[in-house]
Amino acid sequence: MKKITITLISLSLGGAIYILWRDDTLLMFHWFSSLSISENILIARSKMAPIKEILPSYIIYTLPTTLWLFSGLMTFDLIWREDSKNKNLWLFVFFIFAIGSELLQAVKIVPGTFDSLDLLSMAVAGGVAILIINNSNRKTTNEH
Repeated sequence: MKKITITLISLSLGGAIYILWRDDTLLMFHWFSSLSISENILIARSKMAPIKEILPSYIIYTLPTTLWLFSGLMTFDLIWREDSKNKNLWLFVFFIFAIGSELLQAVKIVPGTFDSLDLLSMAVAGGVAILIINNSNRKTTNEH
């Protein structure tokens, strides 16, 4: 599968989980109202509500952040394909921002609930993204 496809799937899946099963007091639901799509969102949420009852909490609460981090890292790779200096800088900054925001929740500097599973899941997602990026970069280098 191409990197762009993996990136779009992970971002879309994480977004769908937020839209369908996360608390409707999140800021994005105000945006939906401003865009006049709240009714459509409400219909989708009500149709998908029974599924929420059978999903593990990991899928609802941890997986979206994990997918966001993964897709973000992959996006930076797609933007800076050949510019390894800038790409590596942005990959590092994005990863530190994500991990740092979770750690700052633990000390109540960033709003939210610290969860060590979130931290572990983000670390794994970051590692997988870096492996994919490095593997594809090796293939590209070998082809030239």
